[in-house]
Amino acid sequence: MHIQTLNLQSPHAETLIVAGFTSIGPARPHNEDALLIYDLTHEEPATQYFLQFPADAAALLAIADGIGGLNYGALASLNAVEALRSTLTSNSREPDLIASFSAAQSAIVNAMPESELGTTLTAALCRAGEVLLGHIGDSRAYLLRHQCLEQVTCDHTLTRTPPSPLTRYLGTGADPHPNPDLYRFPVQSGDRLLLCTDGVHGSLDESELLALALLPDPALAVRALVEAAEKAGSRDNMTVILAEWS
Repeated sequence: MHIQTLNLQSPHAETLIVAGFTSIGPARPHNEDALLIYDLTHEEPATQYFLQFPADAAALLAIADGIGGLNYGALASLNAVEALRSTLTSNSREPDLIASFSAAQSAIVNAMPESELGTTLTAALCRAGEVLLGHIGDSRAYLLRHQCLEQVTCDHTLTRTPPSPLTRYLGTGADPHPNPDLYRFPVQSGDRLLLCTDGVHGSLDESELLALALLPDPALAVRALVEAAEKAGSRDNMTVILAEWS
């Protein structure tokens, strides 16, 4: 198990605010993205994709993008995030996060055994001033600090130019025991964590992502990111989660 660590200073944050937004977009018949914002400490889901709680509580944030071209992508993405919610706890560590990806893989292939299902999955376990992140696919996680945007995850695709075929995913034909990329890093007051599907990051450059993700209200920022991606020509489903420590 290899964990990639970002070495950052971590002044104490008191509050974590999380907002999410998803849109079917202008061209798809249905939304194959899924998102999860879940308070692991109190075992409560977000209300209307929004949560605010003490920063020392445990939050689970996840986005999944059902693979276009395969049947039942929406079912795959939903099963993926629900598997995380049902298997992870406020005390979960790296091995538990890896096991939750295996649980997601099993849930997906067992949902419709005779059909083809697939999804990406990017999940962040936020707890006590630290983020543990697991990732498979081409959805992305970015860290915003001091007016700068840093891409944390790597795309599992054949080329760097979207759209590009995935080299790693969850679902039919994938490894039954997936080994997600793992990242662990501290967070401090003023930091933001952005999770988004390729319907968003594939249509906006990093300067546009940064400008919109820095809007003062996270709930308005996630909507602005999706609206900007659509105006920029995105033809995909679009999903964003933005977390802010303060």
